[in-house]
Amino acid sequence: MPKKLFFVALALTLLGAGCDSTGAPPPVSLIKASGPAVYYFADGKRYAYPNEAVFTSWDESFSDVQDVTDATLSSIPLAGLVTYQAGTLIKIQTDPKVYVVDRLNIIRWVSSEDIAISLFGEDWATQVHDVDDTLFAGYKIGAPILSESDYDRLNKVSATYRNYLYDSRDASQTDASKAFPRMGSFTNVASTRFYYTASSTASEAEIWSWAGSVMSGWTQQYEFNLSETTSTTVARSYMKTVGTTAMQRVVTIVTDTGSSVKKVYFYELPFPDGFLVYPRSATNEYSMLDTDAQQLFVTADSEDTVMGWYQTNAEAQGWSQTETGEQSQISRYAVYENPSLQRRMTVAFIEPVSATGTNAFVTTYTVSLPE
Repeated sequence: MPKKLFFVALALTLLGAGCDSTGAPPPVSLIKASGPAVYYFADGKRYAYPNEAVFTSWDESFSDVQDVTDATLSSIPLAGLVTYQAGTLIKIQTDPKVYVVDRLNIIRWVSSEDIAISLFGEDWATQVHDVDDTLFAGYKIGAPILSESDYDRLNKVSATYRNYLYDSRDASQTDASKAFPRMGSFTNVASTRFYYTASSTASEAEIWSWAGSVMSGWTQQYEFNLSETTSTTVARSYMKTVGTTAMQRVVTIVTDTGSSVKKVYFYELPFPDGFLVYPRSATNEYSMLDTDAQQLFVTADSEDTVMGWYQTNAEAQGWSQTETGEQSQISRYAVYENPSLQRRMTVAFIEPVSATGTNAFVTTYTVSLPE
């Protein structure tokens, strides 16, 4: 990602908040009907918790579970089972090996008691959960942990199951950006789902000239500039609409002071129908399921300007503001509902952590629980 500007700290803040996506009030995520089963609701689907131990591994609370009718529950497609949160120790009764769940449902054998103690404490054995053989197939076996340095317990742990779903979808389509336009002089190209990174010794003017040449049909809407002691960052965003789908391209060039090599980032983002995209924004992070989506963007515009734009344009497009407020690590948030779309949208302003005049916002877009 673009040197993250200040987003290394920001991303940790968001994940550390333990909230669903933004730190603002999360959408309804935990549901049950007349039966005992509890489900995680995301992207218009439900995922069943196989037992209470899996439920509590995600730091969920039964007080947050919303009751729905049996008819409502049956109208929501069942998409699968929730698995243990990353960092949980598990085993099956037919295998003496103890595994730790890593990101993306990969499990890794903890190869010795000494390693288990160093990573999980003297009481590590009391933390091990037995997994039924029939559920063990939901995990993928990865590389064993042969030393303490082989495993970082805090590395890329999804804060919520929705975040896990985002991570899984992104990981399953890591090469999607290979089809995006590329300048002939780009080297060290690395593809992900929604963007690629590359190195280039071309001048900034040459890169921008190339970028302009591949933007036929796109309209440039914003240029973002950030000068720091060790680098400069320039990002230009372009928009177009395909049918009812808004799309954004962002080209970002990061140049380290005293270096002729530039880091280039090329994003192409399809937004779900009804998603409001702030026009003077440069996306820094984006994840999307079939419909649920989350965008982290930066702008030099003020908090009042951005939040005011969302309120005006949301109301004009059938959204109703249902809640506003402030929370820890969030300077201000607003929640909107659109009954005709059956969607919920939250816009949150992140308190700036630098004096550069850069402001960061997170927009989340989720399917509403059926009536």
